[in-house]
Amino acid sequence: MDARIQNTIRKNVFKYLLAAAAVMLLVVSCKKDEPDDIDASLLPGTWKCRVYQNTDVSADGEYWKFNTGGPGGIWIEAQGQTEDDMPRFNWTLDKDYLILIHYVGEVPSAPTPFTVELLTSAKMKLNDKGRASEFDKVK
Repeated sequence: MDARIQNTIRKNVFKYLLAAAAVMLLVVSCKKDEPDDIDASLLPGTWKCRVYQNTDVSADGEYWKFNTGGPGGIWIEAQGQTEDDMPRFNWTLDKDYLILIHYVGEVPSAPTPFTVELLTSAKMKLNDKGRASEFDKVK
C-alpha cells in the first residue's frame, strides 16, 4: 500500500476515534444528577401560591395546606372556598418527588406528580412537567 494512503487512513481513524471520545464525554457530562433529598419536615404548613405554572393566571387567594403525615388540601378564596371546606388531598414526598392524590368525596383521583425545585422554611417551588408554581409559607 502506498505510504500516502496509509497516512490518510491513519488520520481518518484518528479523527473518528477523537470524535467518538468527544461524544462519550458529552453524554457523560450531560447526565442528570441524582435527585436532591428534600427535608420533608419543611413541607407541613399553609402555603400561598404566588406564581401559578409560569402563567399570567392569578394565583391570588390560592392556598395549599400540608398537614404532617400526608393529608392536606387546596382552597381558592376567589371561588368562595375556605380552609374549612377545602378539597382535600394526600401527599407523599420522596427525595424531590412530591405526589398529590386529590379526592372527590371519598374517591381518589389519579396522582399528580411534582418535582420540588426549592423548599425552605419560607419558600417552595414546584414543577409540573415544565410549569413552575411558586409559594410563600404563611403559617
